[in-house]
Amino acid sequence: MDALTLFGSVLANMINKPILASKGILRFAIKDYHESVKHEKMEFEDWIIIFSDFLAPRLERFKISNSKDICIELKKVLEKNKSILVVGRV
Repeated sequence: MDALTLFGSVLANMINKPILASKGILRFAIKDYHESVKHEKMEFEDWIIIFSDFLAPRLERFKISNSKDICIELKKVLEKNKSILVVGRV
């Protein structure tokens, strides 16, 4: 499982939306962060920045409440799953 699928799945459960929609929201946040970055190449620090600075505004645009709490929870999931970023690039 790649990082986008993992975080998309977690986000989907948190906002009660399909995984595909949640992955789309994450892709928009990634694009806001850097136009040409590919999620497969993102490192731990990139995801932290996405969750800290770019995802909450995207969630708010889609009228999803508790966006800050959702981002905090996603950072916890990231911490627990750091190795997926390394394994995904090998």
